[in-house]
Amino acid sequence: MLACVSCGKCKSVQAIPVEDVEDTYFLDEIADSYSYVLLDDSSLDAIVGDITQVMVDDGLIFVSHIPNAKGNDIDQIISVYDKEGRFLNKIGQKGRARNEFLRIRSWCIDKDSKEVLMYDLDAYAIKKYTYDGTFITQTSIPKEIDLMKLFLTDKRMYVQSTVPNDVSDDFMELREDGSYTPLLPMRQMATDGGWRVGIVSHFRDQDLKDFYHMRAFDNTLYRISDGKADSCGYFEFIDVPPANKLENLTFDYLITLKQPNECYETPAYFVASEFEAADYVYHKPTGKCTCYRYDIAKLPYRRKIVGVAGDVLIASVSASDAQIALKEHPELIPEQDKVMLETVAGRENDALVFYHLK
Repeated sequence: MLACVSCGKCKSVQAIPVEDVEDTYFLDEIADSYSYVLLDDSSLDAIVGDITQVMVDDGLIFVSHIPNAKGNDIDQIISVYDKEGRFLNKIGQKGRARNEFLRIRSWCIDKDSKEVLMYDLDAYAIKKYTYDGTFITQTSIPKEIDLMKLFLTDKRMYVQSTVPNDVSDDFMELREDGSYTPLLPMRQMATDGGWRVGIVSHFRDQDLKDFYHMRAFDNTLYRISDGKADSCGYFEFIDVPPANKLENLTFDYLITLKQPNECYETPAYFVASEFEAADYVYHKPTGKCTCYRYDIAKLPYRRKIVGVAGDVLIASVSASDAQIALKEHPELIPEQDKVMLETVAGRENDALVFYHLK
């Protein structure tokens, strides 16, 4: 399945056969405990739609969401709640003024400066706000950069950009004056005259200084640290039937999936969510990988992972899913979930579930 040439400073890569991944259905099994927060829905300002990402700092919960169910990620807005779920404020407001935004494509928080950074797609700018939503300043982005993802780590700002044929590209470091330095050289394919780089994955906890980038163009895993990208190994993937199963690879204490949707790293775990509603959880100390696959025959509602804080996974449970589960499949609901679902089902907002990992 795998060929690898690793650099001297990195450990070798090994493959985990798909059939060796244990199929289970409850994230509770890897948690010492879990708690949930009901997000305030007492006013129109507090109502959230489809939750896309959650970040936590200093007792505050930052939630990006899409108010219109028919919208997409660039239609998202950011709301702030306290640890009890009480609505505090929104970050900025929609509009064309310098202190407003039109379409958020990506965002993150700066825990040191207590700031929220968001990329406004229409303004070609990264805008900074205080935690209470007050506008601070903005950094203009060169128009040749089609910024897809925004990362902040160890006081450095990184972006993932795409190239003209709309295929995911490489990382670059972005400075306050709008200048940038590519971390991985882009390559051009002579066969079609366009850029070809393929799907990339990046995984890190917001508190960790290093993060990792899988560049499918040259099948190489890179460690991004201190403004540098160091190669950690070459991978050659081989598709094996059935087509809906993904090859799993471990590198050092990480696991990479062929096409993950979202990836998170905690001090003890690496978690990847893929497009077929499954979560792969890799426990670093034991090397055990477990697949938590959503299956309505086993669990009648989905708990979608939307964030991580330390060794806590954050998932969301929608009110509509709770209502359907209670009505159509009450016998499949774990006893410890029934009170939560009954509470969520009577509200407009989703619940956030915090899994305190072992």
